Amino acid sequence: MAVEPTPEMLAYMDAHAADDRSPLIYGLYSLAIVLAVVTTTLRFVLKYSVGKGIWWDDFLALLTCVLVIVQAALVMYIIPHGWGRHYWTIAASNLQIIDKTWYANTIIINAGIQSGKMAVLAFYYQSFSSRTFRRFVIAVGVSTLCWVTVVTLFLSLACWPIKKQWDASVQGHCKDRIRWWVATNVLNIISDFIIFLMPIPVLWSLHLPLKKKLGLCVVFSFGLIVCVGSIRRAIAALTMRDPDVTWRNGTIMLLYVFEPVGVLICINLPLIVRLLKTLKGPSKTVVSYEARAAQRESRNKKPNGWLRGIDSIRLTGLSTRMSTHGAERLPDSSHSIAPTSPSASIVGLTEPHKSRIDTAM
Repeated sequence: MAVEPTPEMLAYMDAHAADDRSPLIYGLYSLAIVLAVVTTTLRFVLKYSVGKGIWWDDFLALLTCVLVIVQAALVMYIIPHGWGRHYWTIAASNLQIIDKTWYANTIIINAGIQSGKMAVLAFYYQSFSSRTFRRFVIAVGVSTLCWVTVVTLFLSLACWPIKKQWDASVQGHCKDRIRWWVATNVLNIISDFIIFLMPIPVLWSLHLPLKKKLGLCVVFSFGLIVCVGSIRRAIAALTMRDPDVTWRNGTIMLLYVFEPVGVLICINLPLIVRLLKTLKGPSKTVVSYEARAAQRESRNKKPNGWLRGIDSIRLTGLSTRMSTHGAERLPDSSHSIAPTSPSASIVGLTEPHKSRIDTAM
């Protein structure tokens, strides 16, 4: 797992043998679990409270949340064995446990990051009715699935036999995983920017006041904050050859758990905002079984292309007309644009007669 340290490094580790980052690691991973569980739970509570069914974006959000918990749990498991302390102060038996656990965790990390991206893409597919945009979403989703398959296979078979991943005494060979980590981080940054900037051109084409368009674009590009963590992670990957991996990577690897957590917050935030408004408004949280059944029946009567689910973007006062150049969106003079804030524009759970964004291209 580590390369041979220099005499200066050994002297430094001996002098700082009592250094321990485990309290910080425990605290931050616990925070990651809390954020993932709370935001995802609120998502499902709200959908149930208004009688909405769950869709693929909900399943993927739940999967991402589970993978975050597993990743954090595995790290917490190896903390008592020395994770967060200097490498050469840890017993050999504990190092093998750390290496074996980390082998499993690298696969979980990759799956968690990519499942978060798939949840965002499913959210886009449900929120926009443009066929062109949906095809683009499908193409990005397929490429993401192919990428996660390739990365998982490489991480699983980077050393052969596999046991050599955690037991250096086993005869065999290992590929250069550091170069691979750098390459995957760079490609992750590119895919992050593509995914989080995808809806901006569609939103910007809407015939809305500039303030409202800017508000929508800001909310939908909130995920770009995740890209900052991806860039920091890519920079850190360049220095992964540091032999003191259990000390240095103890905090660097936190970036890998907070990326899917950040994605969960991005896709759950609109629902959380709506939940807060529901709690502050009239008591409409509890919906009877009959009311939920009526809502489901009403949804089923909508024409094809209707944006189902709480995550749909509904803006009042939008209509479309066809021109020689395609579909042009014009404000409906008989209605006013109802939402008074960007967040309300996204998560407004209005009556079924509200208009939807028709982004047909």
